[in-house]
Amino acid sequence: PQGTVQLSPTESALLQVLVHHLGQTVTKEQLLEWLWQGGKYLNENTLSVNVSRLRTKLSSVGLDQTIRTERGVGYRMVDDHE
Repeated sequence: PQGTVQLSPTESALLQVLVHHLGQTVTKEQLLEWLWQGGKYLNENTLSVNVSRLRTKLSSVGLDQTIRTERGVGYRMVDDHE
C-alpha cells in the first residue's frame, strides 16, 4: 500500500481504535462510547457512515479489505494476510 489520505478527526480516531485492537472485534457500542463519549444523539448510522468513509479512503491507498464488518456486533481490522 502506498500514498496518503486526509482523514477527518473522527476517521482518524476510528482508525486508531481499530488498529489498537487489531484482529479483535470492537462492538458498535464501544466505538460510539469511545469516539463520541456515548453521544446520546448519535446512532449506529453515524458510525456506519464514518466506517464507510474510512473504508473508501483506505481503499484508495490499496487497503480495501482491512475493515471487516462483524454483522450485528461491530467491526474488526485485519492485516492483509488474514
